[in-house]
Amino acid sequence: MPAKLAVLGLLVEQPLHGYGVERLIEQRGMRKWTSVGFSSIYQILDQLVDEGLASVEIVPAPGRGKQRRLHSPTAAGRRLWVLETTAALATVADTDEGFLTAFSCLPLLDPGVALEALERRLANLDAGIAALEHDRSQVGPVPDFIDAMFGYTRTRLLAARAWLVEFLSTLSTPKETQP
Repeated sequence: MPAKLAVLGLLVEQPLHGYGVERLIEQRGMRKWTSVGFSSIYQILDQLVDEGLASVEIVPAPGRGKQRRLHSPTAAGRRLWVLETTAALATVADTDEGFLTAFSCLPLLDPGVALEALERRLANLDAGIAALEHDRSQVGPVPDFIDAMFGYTRTRLLAARAWLVEFLSTLSTPKETQP
């Protein structure tokens, strides 16, 4: 779903044609953190339309170019986007693609909804750290490389938690006092 979520998020931001989606993906460097391939953009747009999550309007292209298919999210598409985006913000997963895709759309969410999702993520990170520490305490002596694997995962979770705590503190800081 991250690729579809990324494209749907761009449509929530503004109605776009396929080339417009590609241009924004390139301008924002989105391929560094999401799996939207150039060749899949039109396929994703068609899927969104087929699923009733986006609508299409045929509009004339500037000059004498071909007509363009301008895509916009439907009400159902917006609802799904909010649900999937807030879930991705709150969920701690093995990869960050879903989170980063959702985070890229943070300004489009209601601030209270976004804050609630990020606070759920913080609670999920805390629960993940506690569960990992419990799991490690339940195994006996292990080879150093196994202990290092637990340490790697713990460090990754702690780093994600520290980053999130810092980011959440910027949300509560008045804009004029931020650096």
